[in-house]
Amino acid sequence: MAFKSSVVSLALTLTILSFIYAQPTSPPLLYVTNNVAKSVSIIDTKARKVIAVIQVGDEPHEITLSSDGRFAYVANAGSDNISIIDTNIVVGTVTVGDFPHSVAVSPDGKTLYVSNVSSNDVSVVDVGGRRVIRTISGVGRGPINLAMTPDGRWVYVTSLESDVVSVIDTASNRIAERINVGAATEGIGVSPDGRRVYITGRSVDNLYVIDASTFSVIKTLSVGSGPVRAHATPDGKFVYVPNVNSNTVSIVDADALQVMDSVRVGRSPVGVVFSPDENLAYVANYGSSSISIIDTKKRAVVETIRGQIASPDSIAITFRDVGLIC
Repeated sequence: MAFKSSVVSLALTLTILSFIYAQPTSPPLLYVTNNVAKSVSIIDTKARKVIAVIQVGDEPHEITLSSDGRFAYVANAGSDNISIIDTNIVVGTVTVGDFPHSVAVSPDGKTLYVSNVSSNDVSVVDVGGRRVIRTISGVGRGPINLAMTPDGRWVYVTSLESDVVSVIDTASNRIAERINVGAATEGIGVSPDGRRVYITGRSVDNLYVIDASTFSVIKTLSVGSGPVRAHATPDGKFVYVPNVNSNTVSIVDADALQVMDSVRVGRSPVGVVFSPDENLAYVANYGSSSISIIDTKKRAVVETIRGQIASPDSIAITFRDVGLIC
């Protein structure tokens, strides 16, 4: 009995220790592109302040993270390149098309897709070789934002001067579909299960909901003035739409497909990410150089982060313990 008790005790101890050591030792970090400052600010979400600033290229716009949270990829529109950041150090750049605005990374971290607004194409980048391996044209005039489905199969591309959303088949790196939505498109987001794609029509104040199985628009919603992005919550239940003209974020019920609420934030909101528990939403306000923190239960701003943030254009969050040394 004593031996059995010791074995049980040891097993329990190991279970507890494995749980402890599996937990992150640092809070989630926000990576924010500073469009006018040619930099990326890293924000500690617990302290709610900037803890590091990384210099990148000219006019950094969208930023995305690798699936493990180690690498950040920044589209520098003014430099025509992508900065590759390892934790808090730029370890390389890749020259792409003219005025790169948005970047998506494949689930395995091996491939980037970059929308080039002025050259009207998408660059396909081999991350390991740090070079463009293909250029995809026919994605409309002014391709501005793109998003990849969670399985890595499709890349959706919006365009500022075309009323279509282009769909790239990543297996062939060719255009597989063109979805007509009736107005110029800008923001884009994909549901966590990949079944729906959310597109914003900035000029007409609409959110278009696309069924990914049929590549067709199934719903058009009126949101705030100047919707520029669309961000699904990690559980897929809601879509947050920042409206750059009305200084609000529209909250859409993804099941009912209707606007549930609108939250006033800073000036010219452009990007949104969510905390691991989904209790908080962080909103990058380009016009007021700040980050609004929304309590998603109260649907209200509870705090604003300022300082060492300059016209933030995009925001990403990592849940990985990156071991940041500042």
